[in-house]
Amino acid sequence: MINRLLLITMLALVGLDAVAQNKSNPGGAIKKCDAGPKIVKIYDITPEQAKVQFYGINVFGLDASVFDSQGKKLMVSRIVPTSPEITVPLNNLKPGKYRLVLSGTTCTGSSEMAFSVLAGASARALAKCEAGPDIMEIYSVNSERARVQFSGINVFGITASVFDSQGKLTVSSSIVPASSDILVPLNNLKPGKYKLRLAGNTCQGASEKFFTIPASNAGLRTSGQGQVKYIARGYTKHLDLVITGTSENWILNDEATDKPAAGYEFRYLVNGVLLTQSTPLKNYRYQSNNPLRVLKMQTKPGLESLAKWSDRERSYFYDPQAGHIFNEGNTAALSTVVFNVDSPAGGFINPIPKIYNPETQLTAWADAAPDMKLPKGHFWVAKKGEWSTETVLKKGVTHLSKYEIQHESVPKIEKLKNAGMTYDEVPRPEAFMNLAVKGEDRWVSGHNRKYWPTGPLTEKEAIQKAEQADAGHALWIGETMEGSSYMAPGEPMWGHFYKRFRQRYEANFGARGIPYFIGHNYFMFWPDAFKLGDGNSASERAKKKSLFKIPVSQFPRTDYSPGGTLSSTNLITEAIYLNAPDNLNGALFGSLYRMELYKRMGYKAGIFLFAVHEWKPNNAYQYWYKDGQYYFHDKLPLDPNLLIAYAFLSQIYGNLYVEWGGTGKQSAKNWDDPKGSWHPDGSRIAQPGFPHVAKANEPGYHGYNGGSDLSYFGIKLYNDTFGAVDGGVRQYLKFRIDGKAWIVPDSIAGNNIVDAHYDRRGIVLSQSKNGKTAWFYINPYADNLAHKLEVVMPDGTVVTEKVAGNGVHVKVR
Repeated sequence: MINRLLLITMLALVGLDAVAQNKSNPGGAIKKCDAGPKIVKIYDITPEQAKVQFYGINVFGLDASVFDSQGKKLMVSRIVPTSPEITVPLNNLKPGKYRLVLSGTTCTGSSEMAFSVLAGASARALAKCEAGPDIMEIYSVNSERARVQFSGINVFGITASVFDSQGKLTVSSSIVPASSDILVPLNNLKPGKYKLRLAGNTCQGASEKFFTIPASNAGLRTSGQGQVKYIARGYTKHLDLVITGTSENWILNDEATDKPAAGYEFRYLVNGVLLTQSTPLKNYRYQSNNPLRVLKMQTKPGLESLAKWSDRERSYFYDPQAGHIFNEGNTAALSTVVFNVDSPAGGFINPIPKIYNPETQLTAWADAAPDMKLPKGHFWVAKKGEWSTETVLKKGVTHLSKYEIQHESVPKIEKLKNAGMTYDEVPRPEAFMNLAVKGEDRWVSGHNRKYWPTGPLTEKEAIQKAEQADAGHALWIGETMEGSSYMAPGEPMWGHFYKRFRQRYEANFGARGIPYFIGHNYFMFWPDAFKLGDGNSASERAKKKSLFKIPVSQFPRTDYSPGGTLSSTNLITEAIYLNAPDNLNGALFGSLYRMELYKRMGYKAGIFLFAVHEWKPNNAYQYWYKDGQYYFHDKLPLDPNLLIAYAFLSQIYGNLYVEWGGTGKQSAKNWDDPKGSWHPDGSRIAQPGFPHVAKANEPGYHGYNGGSDLSYFGIKLYNDTFGAVDGGVRQYLKFRIDGKAWIVPDSIAGNNIVDAHYDRRGIVLSQSKNGKTAWFYINPYADNLAHKLEVVMPDGTVVTEKVAGNGVHVKVR
């Protein structure tokens, strides 16, 4: 009797935890059960169910399989026992002889016993349940299991039955609920719609509810065989995105059931398309195979821009009540997906390879990337992580941060530096000028006397600092315009510093024919003339175009103007640090416009990109483990189409791409500072004891938004197309959409970007060499429906294609 009580207690307290631990056993191998499961007796048999007493030690999961007299398997029920007595569903068996096999699912072991269902046997009369079991919510659904919240009073046993859309029973399980939140096994059911029936087996009562298994097993680390794969996802109770349909004709539904807070409406962003409505998204057509990002918020009706939603005090612009957070403190619910489909024959190139499986939530681009080499003078910086230096350089990376190679041997580091393949990553003045720190912070005339005790450097001092600074990295981009060591870029000291610094670079690299870039800072503030506005007046458009006609000496004066303090640098990067995620359709053309101006001014242009929005970092990302889900709050991911386009266009309108904060290869998702919420096996309530923590000296995991993989896809797309005709003739092309008026390109290249921005339309650019033409179409203002594109190619041929969405459409002919 004592042993039986101990076993019951042990099963009840640690059963579910043990299931989770065994599920995460490396390689899927499980041990032999310490004892059992051995069937002791089968009793109280009716056509609906049977009671089974079994013996076992550390048997925390069971499959109960029923066979007929011919040996045919009729059903299997997944059971998590909380005592040595279980209820096995029989699902209205006919009278006859049968065989029951009990098998361990968390350890290996089994036993069997024959039993009979007698004619006339019926379920013993059960009292009606005091209440329930009533299904309240079905959530955290994938092909293996669903989480169910139910209500009931004195419901001590439940039979969970799952039926397909034709009403056929597919899975049945017996559950002894320890709380109102239960785990229902689904035994690898296919995606689709199902019905769940919960029925009491210790009292009479039942309820039913429909649910959907999504096309992707979001919530599990899957093998990547489905067409729809999640890069990132938040709480499904806020945004439960279900994607159905077929290639280039997808249907989006939000099956979250919550209503918006009183006085607010839902605000959806489907890539670049803004939708406001009082009900969840239903039957939205997405006619593209380009990646998809859906954001969902609660905002006041009529809100012009999310930029107004601020944590600041109310003002003429800001309103802290412009939006309403979801519970768990989330500003926005999010889902970002890719479609693992082949490019249509003869169609535009799909930059996402089918092998890509973002549901591992680990950066993986170099694992399957073919070798490639960018054209000379084109720079791409990426993190390597656990990949070797040789691996990433063979895959197309041109420059590695000095911090990425610091563990290599000294001769190897010097060899890489000498070859012009290293990057001095955003050094601050106190570092590259070796400033002596004196006293406390004390700001005088815009600079901090802690770092600049006598003010800006004299000419002699600046030249001396330029002699001492490290000029051994062929790519140098500073972080000089923020922080406590800030010194205004217009101070004459910078002109003296960079003149000498540039001379050293020319001697170290230029004299040997090795390209080098020096950038004062990764971002810059520009006068309004360098910005494409929101208006559309003829005079505003003409002013923007005038900068492609007048001499550079007549440009608005900046520190990069001829003779300016920064005129000895040779690189200006366009910083992609985007704020609130709506009203950003014009950002891409704004960047391309400025990059054309940088080149007119005599500088190389580049993209320095942050893969998330610099806005409200309280958005939950779901991280998937076999033993549960972990939610960590972070900034919202960029639209993946925009990110790929920036990487691709960085090499066409410029020569450099850097993803700030990117990640390299990492083998494990072990966090070094876990501060999120842990839900073992999808539990509704967060639990302590998150097990996936980095060990001492193990690199910590910091999450995944797909940025580094997507960046690679954009760079490879360039190299396979425009890179293959590098140095060829460029030409904006005549085109039209849906049979409307032809759009005739301007002979001045930059004017085409200005016109496209103010007309809220796309552009077509080609590059031809040796009988081959690469060309692209992009429209950041596009909807997500298919449209007919006709383009007049450089040889006069008219080609017709289908375009959809705001992604870049690229081909070679």
